[in-house]
Amino acid sequence: MFYEGFNIHRDIDLFDPTTAPAGRPLGLGHTEMVANGLPIQGEGIAPRDKLDLLFPLPNYTKSYSVSGAECIKSESEGSLNIASNIRVLQNPPWAAIVSHGELVKILGGRLAKEPGCSTGNVDVTFTAGDFDDAGFQQWLINAEMQHASDQECLVKKYLKGYENDVNALPSTIPAGYVWFGDCNARLDERLKRAERWNAMIDERRNWVRELDREGGPHTPTFRIDTHPGCAKIIVTMNKQSLEQPQRGSCNPWSPP
Repeated sequence: MFYEGFNIHRDIDLFDPTTAPAGRPLGLGHTEMVANGLPIQGEGIAPRDKLDLLFPLPNYTKSYSVSGAECIKSESEGSLNIASNIRVLQNPPWAAIVSHGELVKILGGRLAKEPGCSTGNVDVTFTAGDFDDAGFQQWLINAEMQHASDQECLVKKYLKGYENDVNALPSTIPAGYVWFGDCNARLDERLKRAERWNAMIDERRNWVRELDREGGPHTPTFRIDTHPGCAKIIVTMNKQSLEQPQRGSCNPWSPP
């Protein structure tokens, strides 16, 4: 198991919701854990496949003898490489002429408060105002790197802990332990993979919620200034103060 670090992609287009993080039309940044090139979050991989990908069972072969059955450890194959993919806004400027309908998809309820914004095309500019746009983009990267740091901690704590426990397994599991059922079922019980997965996901969810909640350190505020007739709109994005979150130990962990 190896954590490769993070990759930064400046590819989110404010005016193309298909490039935004899923379910977040105005998502300015996103960090996703990938394992062997496959995304762990979202619906792209079935839950059981995610479990098998991150916590693969070791190779044991069932063997029979006059004294009973036993599972014998064989050479493991393959490797697990983890990385964090960071996505943020494209390089500035962020400006376009869009229809009112498209603008509603981008700004949602924020636009409803603006008088005269109901039809036609709108000249829209997103800006960081006094804080220059390139600096705002770097702020987004710094915010997402906090998520990447959290993901590295989860890898060290849960995946490395699992790897250590797998390596500590005996070469042969006694016959009495596996007389009924197959080796994988018994190994699954012994290694408590589901408990590890649930603990890792719960901790990740709590950390993400702490940073990305409404009013949290990763959630910028927006001010909308409209010109007469709503033919032009300037959306000013204001950053929050980033503080490195305090985390507990990242040491390898095993279920009790």
